[in-house]
Amino acid sequence: MMRTNPKDFVPFLEDWLSRFSDSNDKMYTTVRGTNMMTNEGKPAIQELIDFLKAQDALHSLQWSDPLGKAADDLA
Repeated sequence: MMRTNPKDFVPFLEDWLSRFSDSNDKMYTTVRGTNMMTNEGKPAIQELIDFLKAQDALHSLQWSDPLGKAADDLA
């Protein structure tokens, strides 16, 4: 889904972004009310939103027997 429609994930990220503290952009409050300190913080989420909004959709991936066999050999 991310590959075929990257913009579909943006509303989820915007909701997540809204839960960061105004006074500390690394403090996040979960939907259950638990406060969590993140390493990256609000700027990283905003960067991902901007990136996904600029992306074009790509075709979905298809199974490849030769690649599957190569993966079996390596496993």
